[in-house]
Amino acid sequence: MGIDRVICVPLNDADWRAFLAVQPQPVAWLQQQIRQQVQAARATASSSDQESQGTVRAAAN
Repeated sequence: MGIDRVICVPLNDADWRAFLAVQPQPVAWLQQQIRQQVQAARATASSSDQESQGTVRAAAN
């Protein structure tokens, strides 16, 4: 998998160290958060598509 995008999050040193204390693998955690959000958005879009198709079919009957 190639890397197409990079995110830069400016943090001061104190914030970074505090974050590392609670999340020792910040890159993996952020990747997981992004993937979960994308999956949730896709699931919502898929549900909306299925509902709207059902509405169209019901109206046609």
